[in-house]
Amino acid sequence: MKQIQIYLLRHGKTEGSPALYGHTDINVEEHIQKNIAHKVKSKNWQLGHIITSPLKRCFDLSNIIKKEHPLA
Repeated sequence: MKQIQIYLLRHGKTEGSPALYGHTDINVEEHIQKNIAHKVKSKNWQLGHIITSPLKRCFDLSNIIKKEHPLA
């Protein structure tokens, strides 16, 4: 039987004052996103696919992770 690991990640704190942004396409500071990607890389997870929301804050994080941690 093949085993699959699923990791759920959250983007960093959004720019601006705290609020419930929902579908609003608001940014997260790049250095925060890079820090999250670096932590993912340090886990040595075998990533095969990344599925993300099309919102900028999620999509940007997935792209940074792919650059830091190439998919298997």
